[in-house]
Amino acid sequence: MKCFIAFWCNEGFEYVEDITKLHPDIVNMEIAQAILSGETAPTQPERKQSELGKRIHGMKMRGQFNSQRDYELYLFTAQETLTYDDVMQWVDSTPQDAVDWIRRNGSPLLKKFPRAETVIA
Repeated sequence: MKCFIAFWCNEGFEYVEDITKLHPDIVNMEIAQAILSGETAPTQPERKQSELGKRIHGMKMRGQFNSQRDYELYLFTAQETLTYDDVMQWVDSTPQDAVDWIRRNGSPLLKKFPRAETVIA
């Protein structure tokens, strides 16, 4: 399994990354969330945790200080055959379909819906 992070707002996707390469043991959501929240897994290299943690923190801060844009940050897994380029083609060609699927199948790290579920404009 591969693990991705996706960050978007009501204006579209801002960031997508295949984080499997940063920590190959991220194959289950509970382990991934523990790692992303700052807990250390037994096999996790500290340098990689810090690298990813800084990115997550920056995205959460951006979402907090730009609340009018309804940012969302999700973690989701995919089959090994799905590449980063496949995901980027998907989010570029049908962003709302991608958002809907990620919301249903992913795990939120930042999610605020002051209104009904936000739609990408």
